[in-house]
Amino acid sequence: MKKVALITLSIVTLLISCKCKKVTSDIVTQEQTIVSNGTHSENKATNNQHQAMIETEYEANTRGFYLKVKYSNGVAYFTNQRGSDLFNTVSLTKAQAKELDLLLDGVALENLPNLKDPSQKRFYDGAAIANLKITKSGKEFKTVDFDHGNPPAEIAKLIEKLVSYTVQE
Repeated sequence: MKKVALITLSIVTLLISCKCKKVTSDIVTQEQTIVSNGTHSENKATNNQHQAMIETEYEANTRGFYLKVKYSNGVAYFTNQRGSDLFNTVSLTKAQAKELDLLLDGVALENLPNLKDPSQKRFYDGAAIANLKITKSGKEFKTVDFDHGNPPAEIAKLIEKLVSYTVQE
């Protein structure tokens, strides 16, 4: 009898703890979408338009410089702190987000690893080493390293736009 009571208590405790974690994660997700997009309903509309989730990550670094920019679902984040999980959030207008989405749509993802770097200043510390990674529906597409400030022509406009949002006034 004690074993049955113990098993029942364990199952009830497990179910309650699982439900609490799910509710907590749902609340956090809702709060993040409200903060990033203004309202929860706007985020649902954005998700319906981009059913295949696209995440963009640009990173440039050298001994004395570091920049990481992320863009996903109409929100941009950046940090200058190497190894940090604390990102500055950039409030993009709908027009800015749409422009970035259009630039992303123009990138041939399968061709990213084959893009040629136009210069090699990074080999002698003349430029930071940079790369771009785009993840779509869980599949990663990554460029070869190139010079920060001189990306391959096929992705230059996208990178210029992403980096422009990191300038703090």
